[in-house]
Amino acid sequence: MNTIIRNEKWAGLLVLVMLVSTVAFSQGRGYGRGDGPRHGWREHRADSAFGPGSGYCMNIPDLTKDQQEKIGKSRLQYDKEALQLKNQRDELKARLRTLQTADKADNKAIDQVIDEIAAINARLAKKRNLHRQEIRSLLTDEQKLWFDTAKGKKGKRGKGPRSQGPAAGERGPWCPW
Repeated sequence: MNTIIRNEKWAGLLVLVMLVSTVAFSQGRGYGRGDGPRHGWREHRADSAFGPGSGYCMNIPDLTKDQQEKIGKSRLQYDKEALQLKNQRDELKARLRTLQTADKADNKAIDQVIDEIAAINARLAKKRNLHRQEIRSLLTDEQKLWFDTAKGKKGKRGKGPRSQGPAAGERGPWCPW
C-alpha cells in the first residue's frame, strides 16, 4: 500500500512537471510563429518604410532631407514594380506545382513555366540593380563608400525566422540589398 501511494505521488509529480513545461514552452519566444518578439515589424514597415526619417536605409551617414525624400520615392516606385513581378512569379509557381503534380506531367509545359519564372527573376534582379544604382547616384563620395562597404558587415541576413527582424542586418530588412 505504501509503494502504491509513493508511485501515485511520483506519477502526479511527473504529470505536473509535464504540464508546467508544456505551458512554459508555449510561452516561448515564438520564432517562426509570428507571435514572438519580432512580431509586427512587417506591419511597421508597411506604414513607415518611405519618406524622410522612415528608417529605409537611413543609416547612411549624413543624409540630407532631400536625399531621404528621393530615396523614399525611389523605393516606393521600386516596390510597386517589384510587387507586380513577384505576384506574376507566384502565380507561375502555383501553375508549376499543378503541372508537376498532374497524373501525366507535361514536361514541355513544365519547362516553359520554369523559363517564364527565370525570366521574371531576371527582370527583378535588373530592377533591383537599377534601384540600387539610382540610390547610389544620390550619394556623396563618402556616402557611396559607406554604402558600398557596409553591406553585410554586421551579420548577413540568412534564411529562417531568427534572421528576419530589424536587427538582422545593419540597415534593416527593408533595404533592397
